[in-house]
Amino acid sequence: MAGQPDKSVTDPTAADGPLVARAAAGDAGAFRVLVERHERRIVALLHRLCGCPEQALDLAQETFLSAHRHLGSFRHESRFSTWLHAIAVNHARAAGRRRRPTASLQMAAADGRPLIAEPAAVMAPSPTSTGATSEVCTPVRAFAPTTVRCLLRPS
Repeated sequence: MAGQPDKSVTDPTAADGPLVARAAAGDAGAFRVLVERHERRIVALLHRLCGCPEQALDLAQETFLSAHRHLGSFRHESRFSTWLHAIAVNHARAAGRRRRPTASLQMAAADGRPLIAEPAAVMAPSPTSTGATSEVCTPVRAFAPTTVRCLLRPS
């Protein structure tokens, strides 16, 4: 019927096996259905694991790219969603390992000054400035506070 969503996409209990086989054979439409079927759960899982909605979306994209590249290695011994979940968790763990060294930036220097300047100090032009500093810092002001927290959150 017109106006109603395709049951094969919205039904979480629908079998993924035939779609996986078609996608592995090169059917882009079948893979699109798999992505649409599992995307919300994968993004939600990754958001819970990393705590940052933007990073969760990036990791979900990496998850689906990995799944697409390795569809031929899916052995159908478990559900596709279980396999996809494992790929997502592996990407989240890898991202956590890559991000860990940034936690040291939260520490203070030997003289007690913080290693990360306060946002106002970064954006404020110096008294001797010709105005170039405020031009350079304009893009920094464009960051939403949540984005900055995602980038600086210690593990």
